[in-house]
Amino acid sequence: MTIFYPGPSQAQDKVAVYFPASKLLFGNCMVIGLAQFGNTADADIKNWPEAIEELKQFPAEVIVPGHGDRLSPDLLQHTLDLLAAAH
Repeated sequence: MTIFYPGPSQAQDKVAVYFPASKLLFGNCMVIGLAQFGNTADADIKNWPEAIEELKQFPAEVIVPGHGDRLSPDLLQHTLDLLAAAH
C-alpha cells in the first residue's frame, strides 16, 4: 500500500491510497465520480489538475472516487475534463 499526497486539489489535505496487488487507487474526493463537482469551498482549482496528473503514475485498473458508484480507470480523465470545463 502506498499513501500519496499529490498536492492541493479538492482540499489542501487530500491524499490518495494505491494498492499495487489489486491495482486499486482510492482517490478520495479529489477524484470526481459524479457528473459534476460537489463542495469546492476549500478547493485549489488551479493546482487540482496537477494533482490528478500525479495520480496517473499508478497503474490502476480500478479507481475509487470519494463519492459516487462509478469505479472506473477513466475517472482521472473524467476529473480533468470537469476541471477544464470549469475554467
